[in-house]
Amino acid sequence: MQFVANAVPARRRQNTYAKNVAGLKRAITVQRLIHNWVQPHHSFEKGTTPAMAIGLYPRPIPLVEFLTTRGFHSLPN
Repeated sequence: MQFVANAVPARRRQNTYAKNVAGLKRAITVQRLIHNWVQPHHSFEKGTTPAMAIGLYPRPIPLVEFLTTRGFHSLPN
């Protein structure tokens, strides 16, 4: 058996949000919000999010604006 100098030991990598049910629910909620409000979807017209397609909001919300807003009442149209 040969040893390599300066080798990084093998370790198991885990996503910290998946260690409990509450963390996993938070991660899925964020993913759903970004999918529905921020990212345009390929199956709709160009640049249209699912929230726009059903008439909830007139434009995609930039990620920075989405993460810094304290509620939908404070989003400008």
